[in-house]
Amino acid sequence: MDTTSSPVDKRAFRIRRMFGNIACSYDFLNHLLSLNIDRRWRRRTTRLVPPQGEAPILDLCTGTGDLALAYDRAARHRVPIYAADFCHEMLVLAGKKTQQRRFQIIFSKLRQSRLDCETLPTRTVASRK
Repeated sequence: MDTTSSPVDKRAFRIRRMFGNIACSYDFLNHLLSLNIDRRWRRRTTRLVPPQGEAPILDLCTGTGDLALAYDRAARHRVPIYAADFCHEMLVLAGKKTQQRRFQIIFSKLRQSRLDCETLPTRTVASRK
C-alpha cells in the first residue's frame, strides 16, 4: 500500500473551476452536509462582529452571498454591502439573491479590487480548513 500522498493542486484556476462546477448545488449541499449549522454560524458571526453604524461591509470570498445577506439583515438593510469573489458562477447566484438590496457584486481577486479595504471597518472572509 502506498502511504505517500500527492500534494493538492491549489492553483487559482483549478479552485475557480471546482467552485464553478458545484455552484448550482453549493447552497443545498452546504445546508445538508452541515445539518444547517452554516446558518447558525452566520448569525453568530454577525453578532460577534456586528455592523458599525452606517459603514459599508465587505464580504470577501462571498461565494453565493449568504454571509453578505446575513450582514445585510444585521444592518437592517441600511448600509452598502460589497460581495467579492473570483468565481463568476457563484457570483451569478449571489446576484440573484441580492437583486433588491444595496449590494455591489464584485468579480475579482482581492488584489485586483479597486476598493480601499482599509477604509471598511467590517471585512469578512468565511473560510473552512
